[in-house]
Amino acid sequence: MAGAGSGLTPREREVAALIADGASNKEAGRRLGISPRTVELHRAHIMEKLGARNAADLVRIVLTHASRC
Repeated sequence: MAGAGSGLTPREREVAALIADGASNKEAGRRLGISPRTVELHRAHIMEKLGARNAADLVRIVLTHASRC
């Protein structure tokens, strides 16, 4: 797998950062000016692109990548 940011859209990278920071879908949506459902869709796309099996796996992948940058 390439880096955690590879292949993600700018919005997906924003959502991933907020998720890794512990934001709920509702809070991430509020911060980004989008609906919680849209955040859920972005999260699903991010998980698919990064090969994450669940939310904890996603956070691990994003934080691991962030610590390398």
